Amino acid sequence: MAINVWKDADLSIKDVVVRPDGKISLPLIGDLTADGLTVKQLQDTIAGKLKEYYVTVPIVTVTITRIFSKSVSIVGQVQKPGVYTIGSPTTVLELLARAGGLTIDAKGKKIKIFRKEDGKSITFLFNYNDMLNGKNMSQNILLKNGDQIVVP
Repeated sequence: MAINVWKDADLSIKDVVVRPDGKISLPLIGDLTADGLTVKQLQDTIAGKLKEYYVTVPIVTVTITRIFSKSVSIVGQVQKPGVYTIGSPTTVLELLARAGGLTIDAKGKKIKIFRKEDGKSITFLFNYNDMLNGKNMSQNILLKNGDQIVVP
């Protein structure tokens, strides 16, 4: 993405990349979370931060120049294991569908989702059979970049 601060070339950057942790680094401001924000929200956030540093009436424009999708992987007893890009919010059930569903040998009650957050490993359990029966719907979590799904 490109960030332009009107009439301030020192604060404008032509090539800003969102890091894997969802943050960007900007002059004067430092690190700022960009992941999950709309372009308008990011513009407003940057303008607000610049006001804290005595930039009077900062007019900020954010332009998306490239899109690098987030990805998750799924292995084990699914029809099409592999790495899948997720450009929009995606649940476990949606990813299982994209992977062609479970194989006949799958143990649908024992699916695990592995996630790393803040240097720690988190494991979520997913029971496909419960989902089919409309039970425990809260287990159908939104996937995040780097999640790994194992279907035994």
